[in-house]
Amino acid sequence: MKRACLLPLLLPCLICAEARAESSVTLFGTLQAAIVHGNGGSTPIDGQGAKRWAMNDQSSTFGLAGREDLGGGHYAGFLLQAFTAVDTGAASSAQFWSTFAVAKFGGPWGELYAGRAVAPAAMMVLFVDPWYWDNSAAQAGWQIQQANYRTTSLVRTDNTLGYNSPRVAGVSVNLATSLGEGRKGRDDGVAVEYKQGA
Repeated sequence: MKRACLLPLLLPCLICAEARAESSVTLFGTLQAAIVHGNGGSTPIDGQGAKRWAMNDQSSTFGLAGREDLGGGHYAGFLLQAFTAVDTGAASSAQFWSTFAVAKFGGPWGELYAGRAVAPAAMMVLFVDPWYWDNSAAQAGWQIQQANYRTTSLVRTDNTLGYNSPRVAGVSVNLATSLGEGRKGRDDGVAVEYKQGA
């Protein structure tokens, strides 16, 4: 009789302990600021024509990522990331979660995601930019804007449905479509990546 009374008390505790072990939320970000001097050039880096000193921050971010293991290698999760300015404390974009705002569902077969995300073609440029899109003087990460890709939003797309395949023999595929919702054209993208070894 005593065991029967203890079991209903212990079972919720065991379930809660198991759920905590399978769930995670991560707070992350990057903070970067620099003192710069404009030399009269025409880019944001050198002051856009002004010869002046300034504090410059174009790449700091703040984010939240969550993941819930569903068993059998499956999971559900989310990623929220915003550009923020260390020099002023303000959001660096009119959209607060401007970098990423996606919900995810994945497993051994790959990952489905929905929300605001980086377009597949832009993701390829991100990986080959040695400054990792930090708005450095090289500006390598932003050259996709002049590459004549068929896109309405250049680097990131809203209302995106996408799929990331698992990596097989070093090869993975990213497919995405961004729904225009009657306000602008639809963006479709695909990227094939090969990454093997160092």
